[in-house]
Amino acid sequence: MSTTTRESVTIPDCVPGTRTSSAAYIHAHSLLHPDILAHSLRVYIYARALLEVDISHIDELQPTASCNSQLFSDLTAKATDLDDLVFASAIFHDFGTCTEHDHAQRFEVCGADAAVSFLSSASPDIDLREIWTAIALHTSRGIAERMGPLTRCLRMGVKADFGDEAWRALLGEGVVERTEREFPRGKIEKVLGDAVAEQGVRVPVKAPRGSWPGDLLKAKLEEPEWEG
Repeated sequence: MSTTTRESVTIPDCVPGTRTSSAAYIHAHSLLHPDILAHSLRVYIYARALLEVDISHIDELQPTASCNSQLFSDLTAKATDLDDLVFASAIFHDFGTCTEHDHAQRFEVCGADAAVSFLSSASPDIDLREIWTAIALHTSRGIAERMGPLTRCLRMGVKADFGDEAWRALLGEGVVERTEREFPRGKIEKVLGDAVAEQGVRVPVKAPRGSWPGDLLKAKLEEPEWEG
């Protein structure tokens, strides 16, 4: 694994070599649980790869019969900017689990706000609206898949990391295995699930019924001794 070291933090080679992405990684390294940080890097690798695949044959990503046009255009950013967009969305998507960003709104929205707050000073030219939308909607099944390319690929990357075989199959042979060797899963399901559910216990409005946080809260209340 090739790495770069800045500010006493070792930056993995998969992180785009731009000032924006390097700063975002160092910031994430200082705040995220190690298992959530590793998860975010895996999501980036998968999301960036899935952004390039042909999705024309995947029914859930296509307009319904009553809508004959594609509402969202492809991302037109040049390749380096595109890397920064996808990386920022992935590395910040679970920032709402951090104590520093645990506010009285859903963790997805808190993470989106954290991204905008950091990036607005670190990279004022980056498309903050695209990033905010991708992060805020990343758990919204059936909606994120139909949004623009950045929101869609982040959602697909998250689903791939949590075992969705349909998306993993599109990544190509060996990609998941190599990525998990470089960035081990640890106890990500329990670490992330507990962080989100515990926020809902303290502030129920953060975990409304029918949402992914709501599902986690319900499971925690029904089985409080769950060990993952």
